[in-house]
Amino acid sequence: MNEYSVEQEMAMEHWRRCFSQLASLANGAIEDIPQLLAEAEAALPIFNPPREIEASFSHCKELIREMKNMIARARE
Repeated sequence: MNEYSVEQEMAMEHWRRCFSQLASLANGAIEDIPQLLAEAEAALPIFNPPREIEASFSHCKELIREMKNMIARARE
């Protein structure tokens, strides 16, 4: 029984570390990507930017909103 508890504790610590690293990566993306996206968007021509690029920016912005909402819900 004691060995199982040690193995279980080691597995829990491993997954806790992995989750912490993933959360750190997501938080870093949430902080950096909006600024990079704004800079890239500002570099586009004002009139008639390519539709594909506008669609890509819109998609990235939506993903960022979703990630921020998920992080906020996880903290509740």
